Amino acid sequence: MSDSLEASMMKRIGELKAENARLKADVNELADGLKLASEVGIKMADEVNRLKAECQARQAENSVLAVECDSLKAEVERLTSENKSLQAKATNIYNAMVVGCKVEEITHKANADSIISQGMMSEAMKMMEESVAIREQVERLTKAGDAMHSFVIGYIVENRLSSSYLSKLDDGWQNAKGVQS
Repeated sequence: MSDSLEASMMKRIGELKAENARLKADVNELADGLKLASEVGIKMADEVNRLKAECQARQAENSVLAVECDSLKAEVERLTSENKSLQAKATNIYNAMVVGCKVEEITHKANADSIISQGMMSEAMKMMEESVAIREQVERLTKAGDAMHSFVIGYIVENRLSSSYLSKLDDGWQNAKGVQS
């Protein structure tokens, strides 16, 4: 072989060795990047799993709150119905007392104490007291329901949960409150 051919081959061998070294460095850099990306991916997958579990826990909490809200709505409806019934009874008793008073005044000209039986007066007073107590209880439960409603609405908004929860909850509570009017 001639010297120029040998020199040319040696030069090419040097170039190939340099290219090989550069490629090995690139491979090592890519392997390090892949390892880092894999570690980040594992951490992200762990975070996704943690967030999924948290989301499921929050959904369970929402279900419990929805059941409690439904229970409060049913209690408000029951107490409202009971209150209306007691008010109707009290009104009937009062009307009977007034009518009874007028009839007795006209026919017997007696005083009001002798006209109304003590049992009827006592029952009317008792019913009026119960009506007031029930009205207060309805107001208390409505306030508690409003507070829970506000809390749940805030929770749904704060945690960016489905807006369908928000509208169902809001509509349901407003409908339940409409029953007491």
